[in-house]
Formats: sequence, C-alpha cells, structure tokens
Amino acid sequence: MSNTTLAEENALKWLARLNSGSTTESEEQAFFRWLEASPQHQAAYIQAEILWQRGEVLAELQGTRKPRISRYAWFSACASLVLALAITYLYILQDTGIEQNTYTTGIGEQLTTPLADGSHVVINTQSTLQVEISNASRRALLNSGEVYFHVKADAQRPFYVETPSGTVRVLGTRFAVSVTGGETQVTVEEGRVALGKANEASFVTSVELTKNQKAKFVEQGIASVPESVNVRTALSWRKQQLIFEGEQLKGVIAELQRYWPQPIVVDGPSADLKITAVIQLSQRGFDVQQLASSLGLKVAQLPDGRLQLSQ
Repeated sequence: MSNTTLAEENALKWLARLNSGSTTESEEQAFFRWLEASPQHQAAYIQAEILWQRGEVLAELQGTRKPRISRYAWFSACASLVLALAITYLYILQDTGIEQNTYTTGIGEQLTTPLADGSHVVINTQSTLQVEISNASRRALLNSGEVYFHVKADAQRPFYVETPSGTVRVLGTRFAVSVTGGETQVTVEEGRVALGKANEASFVTSVELTKNQKAKFVEQGIASVPESVNVRTALSWRKQQLIFEGEQLKGVIAELQRYWPQPIVVDGPSADLKITAVIQLSQRGFDVQQLASSLGLKVAQLPDGRLQLSQ
C-alpha cells in the first residue's frame, strides 16, 4: 500500500470517528498529531471531507456503518452544498500554500476543518469565519459565532484572530474565541494568548492569558482581568454537549437557542431556577422535555410555535 493510499484510508477513518459524537480527548489529540505530521495527511483529510459531503464515505469504508454526522438531519441540502464547495475550494488552494476562505455554519451546525498551515479549527453553530494564510502571514476574521483554534506553532508567522472588539495573537496554541450577544470572549486551553489592538505595523497587548484562563474585551482592544475557567465545561460544545453548573434557567435557555431553531420561552419565576445539567445537542426535543421534567416544569407548544416552560 502506497503512502498516499494509506493516508487516504486513515483520513476516512478519522473523519468517521470524529463525526461519531463519542470521541475522547486523547483521541482528539491523536488526530491532531496525525494531521500535523504531514501535508499529505492534511490533503487526504480535506479529500475525505469532500467524499463525506458527497455521501461516498460508506463506499470507501466497506463494512462500516455510517456514523452520526455532526450536523443535524433537519439542515437543508443547500447548506451542505455550500460547505462542500467551501471545502473543495480549500483543497484547491492547499497546493499553492495560500488559503483565502470563508466558512459559515447554520443553527446547530458544527464544522471541523484543517487549514493550509497545518492548524485546524472547530467552528460552532451560527458562525462566520474568514481565513487568509500565506507564506508571510496568518489571519482569521470572526465577526460572529464561536471557533476553537488549534494553531500550529510558527514563530515567524504569528496567528491573528480579528474580532469586532479587538485582536487575538498567538504563535501556536489551543484556544477558543466567542463573539456572541455583543461580547467577545477568549478561552485558553493550552499555551499563551495575547489580547489587544493591532494595526498594520504593530500589536499592542492588553492582557495575556495562559492555560485555563478566560477574558473579555471590555473596550476596543482593551481586555478584562483574566479569570480562571473550567475548560472542559466551557468548551464542551466541541463534543456536542452543553454542561451547566448552577446556571439560571434563563441563561441555559439563551445558550440552547444558539443551537435550536424552535424558540423556547420560560414563564414567570421559573426563569431564575438554578440548573446543573449535561445536555446532548444531538437529542434536541428529548432533552427539552427531560430538562423540564427534572425541574418539575411543564412543556407546552404555543400557537406561534414556541415551546413554553412553566410550573
């Protein structure tokens, strides 16, 4: 078996495993190591993504049941086509070493994809990410949504993430940036991340974050004091889970609305109930009912289609 054939086979197996919804942290780290080991692996994985979009993975993985895809079944074929075209465009640009691409996810959709420099991103629901990577620079623009970045180390080319509130600068690390509800927050899983203001000639650091810390931009290019964070909870969405520990029900519902198309409202004092729960994003209707039952609440569908939780 040639090296190319082996890389393609392994890429298909990794794609199936990552979309199964049950990958462990150690498996994710093993995937990242495999992906970064060779440009051949990166190209093979992109090609596997294309096959996945075309529905041809089953033919390649004979005898293997197609796993649960990481986007929900109710998404339209149009959205899938857009993603397939975006990934194809990335594949073409991989050969040139230059990437200029835009990724967009719909409600409840998540996308994992490698970048031309060997980094990779996990794009969460309702997000728009623009990426521009060349031999001289690496930049991403996140205007809305949430993205997890695993940036390949390159001291000569810092990786910049530009947001409406400020800029994030790293050399190589793992972190997430969230631009939701008018706030921009950065959460660091590993390494060091600088928050600040950038222009064409320089970058001015406001705050530097390290492992298990988070901060928000409070003004343009000015960040808050770093806080400790439980990264496992904060970034649980990567495993299609949401973990809440002592959160008010109204806050839980607000977070769930990012993933579900059907509006949910909470009636009266129920909104202030404290919630500790793990919600599986792949089981929308079941978990709304389960959450309500565990709190002694009722679920009713209103004439306008909204779900109402009440005592």
